[in-house]
Amino acid sequence: MASKYHATRGISAYNAELDRKVRLGLLDEEQGNKMKEEFSHKMESFIQRWSEAGDKWLKERRAELCSKKIEPEEDFEVSEKPREVEPIKKKKKSRKKVKG
Repeated sequence: MASKYHATRGISAYNAELDRKVRLGLLDEEQGNKMKEEFSHKMESFIQRWSEAGDKWLKERRAELCSKKIEPEEDFEVSEKPREVEPIKKKKKSRKKVKG
């Protein structure tokens, strides 16, 4: 999603620059429109390929993680009986004397 947003902003900035050049007479309007279409098509193609590659990578990693068996560590022991825990003793708040 972020890459699509970034590419869309790039396309908009490129199109704005071409529009400015057309207004200044540096580019023909037809030529500017053609350049906009080409750039937009290239960016959409890039986004599509990037998304497909990202989806493929994500599926591979998910499959890899799901296929691994999680085994307990060797030095890890499970105690049958929990240890006794002493309750936390609260400290008494001391009152400050207010001079009046």
